[in-house]
Amino acid sequence: MADLKAFFPRHCKSMGDEQTHRLIKYGIQRAKRHGLETERELYIYIGLMLMLGSHFDEDIQLPWVGEIFKDNRLSTPYVKIEKIQDTALAYLDHVWGVQDEHFKRALARLRSIQLASLTPQSERMSKERMMAILKNIHPEKFSTLSESNINLLLQNGAELAQHHQLTTTSGIIIYIGLMFVLGGGFSNDPQFPWAAEALGRSNESPEARAIALYQAALTQLETCVSYQGE
Repeated sequence: MADLKAFFPRHCKSMGDEQTHRLIKYGIQRAKRHGLETERELYIYIGLMLMLGSHFDEDIQLPWVGEIFKDNRLSTPYVKIEKIQDTALAYLDHVWGVQDEHFKRALARLRSIQLASLTPQSERMSKERMMAILKNIHPEKFSTLSESNINLLLQNGAELAQHHQLTTTSGIIIYIGLMFVLGGGFSNDPQFPWAAEALGRSNESPEARAIALYQAALTQLETCVSYQGE
């Protein structure tokens, strides 16, 4: 907890102590599936959760993570997680920017989006339209995705949105957009308890829950921006 607060102050401040403790416990459970058990191994793994999303090792946007974990040429779990960390840092320099400049611009674009302009009622979502939205939000991250990664993201995102009964075009766009920005498993990520809360409003219409999810995400992003300023 002390190390996470020192090196990931924005994340810990955003979550609060109780939720950060939950994240640590969840990370230890997930890390053990890969044979990671030492303090150093667990710290690296949980740090990667904070940087890439808590389900980074299953995220279709990060296929290189799974490839490294499955690489039998790497002798130990520690060697594997060290290689993943090195690869992740180079990846984040490209995606976030060395001084987080790409990340900050992506947040600014998200804050400025008008939901109605994304989903005019006269149009249905197409692959090309969804790709254009994602590329506009975060072009640096979009450039890291292969065509097959994008296809999987759109397909998986649409299926998960339907699973959460987000059946409107705007709901599907919001869900896929948040997968893209926050990580493939954002909806049950302990870093984002607001997502599960918004999606769990079963007594509300699909459109109302989609808007609640979108507004909760914007509130979280505003918090991130304010901590970035500090």
